[in-house]
Amino acid sequence: MPLKEMPSAISIVTEEQINTMTKTIAGDEILRLVPGVKVDNGTDGSRVHLYIRGQGVLSESGFRGIAVLIDGIPVNDPGGFCPDLYDVDWETVQRVEVVKGLAASMYGGSGTGGVVNITTNDGGKKPFNDLFYVSAGSYGFFKGLEQIDGTQGNVNYRISYSHTQGKGYRAHQSFLGDNLSEKLNWAPSDKLKITQLLTYTHYFNQNSEGMNIARIEGGGHIIGIQSDNTGWQASNNDAVPYNEFHLTQRLTGATTVKYDVAKNQDITVKGFFRMNNYRETSNNGDDYKPYINPGVSAQYNFNHGKENLRNHISLGSDFESQTINEHEFKVPGEFFRDSTRVETNNYSGHFSQQSFDTDTLLINQIIKQKSVGVFIIDKLDISKKLYATLNVRYDYVYCQLINNMAKPDTLSGKKVFQKPTYRFGLAYDINKSTNIYANYGTGFLIPTNDKLFNNPGN
Repeated sequence: MPLKEMPSAISIVTEEQINTMTKTIAGDEILRLVPGVKVDNGTDGSRVHLYIRGQGVLSESGFRGIAVLIDGIPVNDPGGFCPDLYDVDWETVQRVEVVKGLAASMYGGSGTGGVVNITTNDGGKKPFNDLFYVSAGSYGFFKGLEQIDGTQGNVNYRISYSHTQGKGYRAHQSFLGDNLSEKLNWAPSDKLKITQLLTYTHYFNQNSEGMNIARIEGGGHIIGIQSDNTGWQASNNDAVPYNEFHLTQRLTGATTVKYDVAKNQDITVKGFFRMNNYRETSNNGDDYKPYINPGVSAQYNFNHGKENLRNHISLGSDFESQTINEHEFKVPGEFFRDSTRVETNNYSGHFSQQSFDTDTLLINQIIKQKSVGVFIIDKLDISKKLYATLNVRYDYVYCQLINNMAKPDTLSGKKVFQKPTYRFGLAYDINKSTNIYANYGTGFLIPTNDKLFNNPGN
């Protein structure tokens, strides 16, 4: 849809702007100049928190209420939570579209605060192209990328692999990442286009956590942290002794099929399957969260009418599920921290995954989520300059906790969230560079997984 016809605040980051980045590893580089968007990067790596006009409720390992799409495939889970942006290799991105404001009537709880739509590059026009990229900088930063791409007949392809690492600007802030990305476009006929996607992500980052004013000023005795690591470079008291870190290993496969039924009609079907292995260590325990996350969606588009009064109608539905098998093991208490700390003054220490698990199991549970959404979008071209858009959507989200701990005080539970949302907007095209618009809509957020399994009875 042309920007001038949309009743929303939209910003576009173009390929030319993307190519001006120096590190190409995180969303704060690419989105820093987009009005209304704030990206926090407290690790100097790829782990970021994203806000659009204040929306994007923060949690320890991600954000929610903002829909993130990579080549049309959702990153958010069924409840609207986005764990990270590790699957994006920004060196391979062609374009980013940011919709600011309510988009829940199109994406459910995932789009309450807005949408970030990321489109990666296709292959070049020649049969074979090769790209080699290297970037290095302070604090041990390094990134290298190798990409081959091209076009052979009606097949267009791109395959890339990149490695990123750095020590960060604070103590216990090292990061290490590997990205494998593959994209294949096949057009067997003028009416049919098939896109196949495959990404693999391995990302490790030490977790230095936040700081208080005493740590910044270097006052007081800080257990487990050398005196030269106080001040703005310091980490949390527990970060070094317990080797607190996050580890993500994720494989995503997806296929998109678009078929032109007739001159004014087309159907798009998308399916994806995601396997994720997430681990987080802290002074509270060593938490393992492997999960699977499949999803499918279908959308039918129909155009009808004359030039001055033309309808563009879309009918669609999407389904997504997620199953997490979580186990958390107890770690030693405070008096064992110094004797079991992980040194960070060498390479192996910076990227060490050493932990201190005991045999005591703190959490043993299964978390299940399913979401179903149905929607209709009607865009009416009232005249050559005036456009009206109506979105209506209904969402059903099912959440269940199965607690396998054999204790009398442990709980299992289930909860259903369902909500209709809508949005109506008008846009008027003044000239080629200016339009005015107004819209009104509704949205909703459901609790994150952490909130649900911490309060299964509520």
